[in-house]
Amino acid sequence: MLIIGSHVGYKKDSGLVGSVKEALSYNANTFMFYTGAPQNTKRLPIDLEKVKELQNKIYNMMYIPEYITVTMDSVKEYEKIYKKGFIFNGKTYKRLSCSASQARVSTVVFCDESIKIELKRRLDNGRDLSHPLAPSKYNAYFGLYSSATKQVTKPRFCVVPDYLENKMVDVDFIIEQPVDQDDIIEPRTMDIEFNRFDGSGLISPQMAEQWGKDLGEDYTPCQFCIRYAFTKGMVNEFDFIEWCKEENNGNYLIKDVYGKIRDLREVDVILTEGQVKLWDSWDS
Repeated sequence: MLIIGSHVGYKKDSGLVGSVKEALSYNANTFMFYTGAPQNTKRLPIDLEKVKELQNKIYNMMYIPEYITVTMDSVKEYEKIYKKGFIFNGKTYKRLSCSASQARVSTVVFCDESIKIELKRRLDNGRDLSHPLAPSKYNAYFGLYSSATKQVTKPRFCVVPDYLENKMVDVDFIIEQPVDQDDIIEPRTMDIEFNRFDGSGLISPQMAEQWGKDLGEDYTPCQFCIRYAFTKGMVNEFDFIEWCKEENNGNYLIKDVYGKIRDLREVDVILTEGQVKLWDSWDS
């Protein structure tokens, strides 16, 4: 489980109840508090029974009985429960997903067997299941559903091709040698392809303002990290409508990755094919 929290206040009249309410207002699942100012020794008393009561409250809020993360101690242990699943509280759990970050800490998501088929159907989001793809890539992309996120207003969006550009650059080229010899490093000038978008998209100032409100901010963020159905990356606030008017001779039309002409005046967010990982598994 991802632990998210911060320092919160601890007031005499509301005590830990107030601390928990403040943490929950940030969508946190943990918090740290002081029972007195750090610069002196005066401290407020803590009701330990109230602490247990609040711990249970947080646990019940965070615990989802159909969805469990398990940390593995060994490959053999993982192979066993991957094939057969396991029983917990009378329910059978089967493997659902494992994101790239979860794999690095040997953590896997399991879900209640009774909902797995329907859950996967919904999470596949209507994609063409016959479209070929690398299993390791699918595992990482599907695992994006495990990201800690906050839902915001649904935007009107389009997906555009990446902008690829070749450029001559100076590099240190490594020529591998047998294990008992040093590798050879020689300077070369090579023609290398660069993805100039590389996981970045655009968001209109109006939608950026709305997302800022959705997140409870008192300002408009200029950049957002996004995670949803097989999609990840950043979107940067930019007035592309104004740019089309001033710099593109009033032409607001672009061709998306599916070959369809789109009017940017009807778009809030522009995503790139590098962000929408399985974009070619949908017709539009």
